[in-house]
Amino acid sequence: MGAFIILEDGRGWIGANWAYDAIIQSIADELAQTNEGRALASWLLEQRCEVLGPGLGRVDVRELSTDSRCRFRDACRRSLDRIRARGPVGWSDPSFFPAWLVRFQHLIDMWASIDRGEPAGALNDLKGTIDPTGERHGPGWESV
Repeated sequence: MGAFIILEDGRGWIGANWAYDAIIQSIADELAQTNEGRALASWLLEQRCEVLGPGLGRVDVRELSTDSRCRFRDACRRSLDRIRARGPVGWSDPSFFPAWLVRFQHLIDMWASIDRGEPAGALNDLKGTIDPTGERHGPGWESV
């Protein structure tokens, strides 16, 4: 079982429950450093498998408000840079860190693929794409 992050074009990143939770935690930590990011950080922490259950973690960035979507993506990049510089400090088993870092970079690479206009199949952990739900989740929708 794994958890998902669905990107703007429906392609998906899949990670083991613990790997997904660690990425979401690191993004939330980055967001929590600003007043504007705290609500999204709190919401993201509730999307972890640790909270929802194994295999139930999911963030579909298309369901986030425009502001939250931008904050999420920016925080993801900043978080990866910060973690790379820090290394596996605080990891209970540092031997998992290098592979996790590769998976985190893969998420960033997927966004780069979107930015280059490549089709979702060019870099996608799923066999296809996920259709948008049209639902609204996370903070920021109340003012829209």
